[in-house]
Amino acid sequence: MGVFDRSYDKRNMVIIILTVLLIISLSYIGYTEYRKFIQENVRKAKAEGYRQGVFDTIVKLYKEVDTCRPTRIILGNKTKYVIDIECLQPSSANMPSTNITNRSST
Repeated sequence: MGVFDRSYDKRNMVIIILTVLLIISLSYIGYTEYRKFIQENVRKAKAEGYRQGVFDTIVKLYKEVDTCRPTRIILGNKTKYVIDIECLQPSSANMPSTNITNRSST
């Protein structure tokens, strides 16, 4: 029986080692997939936040310019003032035509 005990012990040891390796491999795969899932959700949240921020900024700028008062825009160390061009004209009916015609000679 001594010969059978050694082969049985070796087989059990191999099964235990393979089981541990399988658990480690599955844990690593699960962890990497979870990280990908989290990173994708973070990327989507950042993109949505950026889009919403741009939208909110444009809406705010539109509302401020709609009052016919100059609106200040600051980007870094540069400042610009924006005003609706319709506020500068007393009537849009008096505006010159902006149509561009082709005046090439034939």
